[in-house]
Amino acid sequence: MSIRCMVQQTGDNDCTRICATLQSDSDAGRADNSSLSRGQALRPSDCRRVNVPVYGAMFICTWPPRFSALPGGPCGLTQWRDGRLQGANRRHKPAAPVIWASMTTVYPYKFRPIFKHRLWGGQRLREVFGKDLPPDDTIGESWELADLPRDKSVIVNGPLAGSTLAEALEQFGEEITGDEYYEGPFRLLIKLLDAQDILSVQVHPDVETCKRIGRGEPKTECWYIIAAEPGACIYKGIRKGTTRRQFAAAIADGTVAGLLDKVYVEPGQCHYLPAGTAHSIGAGLLIAEIQTPSDTTYRAFDWNRVEADGRARPLHIDQALESIHFDISAADLPVTTVGRLVDCPYFKVDKGHQIGTAEVLLSPGGMEVLMFLSGSGRMVSQEAEPVVFAAGDTLLVPAIYEGVIRFSQDSEYLRVRL
Repeated sequence: MSIRCMVQQTGDNDCTRICATLQSDSDAGRADNSSLSRGQALRPSDCRRVNVPVYGAMFICTWPPRFSALPGGPCGLTQWRDGRLQGANRRHKPAAPVIWASMTTVYPYKFRPIFKHRLWGGQRLREVFGKDLPPDDTIGESWELADLPRDKSVIVNGPLAGSTLAEALEQFGEEITGDEYYEGPFRLLIKLLDAQDILSVQVHPDVETCKRIGRGEPKTECWYIIAAEPGACIYKGIRKGTTRRQFAAAIADGTVAGLLDKVYVEPGQCHYLPAGTAHSIGAGLLIAEIQTPSDTTYRAFDWNRVEADGRARPLHIDQALESIHFDISAADLPVTTVGRLVDCPYFKVDKGHQIGTAEVLLSPGGMEVLMFLSGSGRMVSQEAEPVVFAAGDTLLVPAIYEGVIRFSQDSEYLRVRL
């Protein structure tokens, strides 16, 4: 069911707000009635179905029927928000028609991964998840869901295949996110990481630091350990009592590791890293990373290594020292393994596990991102084509979607909500 408001011409110079309820997108046809009272329910039969290239089947309301589905008439048809007609002159200029998305355009979306070469990467994402990586390259990151200026995820399934996430949200932002006043960019960045070697010692700034520095975007993140070689570790936080001056001196003489909290990790653990936490990922780890949409990273130390061309990667020591919270240590960042893994102002992460015969209902009301770490299955709905998933897939489930997840194998997954 979707609820929208439109306008109707009630006089030569007047427009009247009418709120209508669509119970269903099925059995659409042209209305044969020419009157509608304020607040009266609008049946699907009061709209006609049209096919729109690129975006698939939609319903464009042509109420009252004497008005064209295309812009026209003294009032036209448009959305009403905050007491104003959106994008229209309230009297004589035509307005765009109201568009209701159907389940043929709003369904669980799968995306084409964006692969990132990294000095510390490898080919394990191909070995574990079957990712189609460029051969003979060290791929450290697979961006599964992104909406950044230079990296935008592309939908690969259903009627919107070939559209970017940003384009889908521009058309169906409210239906996908559940937010009537949604504005981009999308508020999550989802990755898979393959660390065959240790990452640099780095930090992501918080909001206040970005304001002080006058650049960058804040980033809070979490790491879910999918696989770990024996003895694998991460570094998170600064050892208690360490000062900024001591840390700067350690960067200069190459002894930074001695001032970081080293934490040995195991599969199934989730580590939360708020913005401002100094950190590094050790070798031998496969990780699911959930974060706010930022690619701002300040490297403090890179273990004195160089790229294949012999050049060292750039460091950002001044910015890193300005961004690090020297009062955050590993003891302040507990490890979670079951249920609600992360509950922070930016996102919530829950861990799920289902046996191969299980079914999980997906009810309308809130958008979520599902990261499948093992197993397989499909999502089915009465109003959309089935969507098949396997280990390594990330799906965006719109807020208005109603269906069932049917698992065909024992599956572990992460459920991410805003």
